[in-house]
Amino acid sequence: MTLVIVIRHIDLSVGFLAGFLGAVAAIAMVSWNMPVYAAIPSSSSRILAGLLTAFLVAQMKIPAFVATLAGWLGYHGALLLATVSTGTIIIPDAAFNAIGNGFIPDFPEMGILREYTN
Repeated sequence: MTLVIVIRHIDLSVGFLAGFLGAVAAIAMVSWNMPVYAAIPSSSSRILAGLLTAFLVAQMKIPAFVATLAGWLGYHGALLLATVSTGTIIIPDAAFNAIGNGFIPDFPEMGILREYTN
């Protein structure tokens, strides 16, 4: 995204990419019983997605509008496929909900320090 913005273009795909990766993290926490501090970093495909867009723009010389529009459509479809069986995902974890609302939770709320102090 930074590469696209630096060359004075626009990145259309970032919203659906964030939505898709958030849905993957939520599914990992609810369906796979993954803890919050493992679910968030595990959705590291955002690096690959950014590299793909950067490759299309920088090496293949595809205009950023077209490359990110393709990403937008792809991530939108991936988000729909990921949530087709679950629909709305209710997340019972307070730390994940706090991050989603723009707050950084305390580490004891996440359970990190509790596991190592006992």
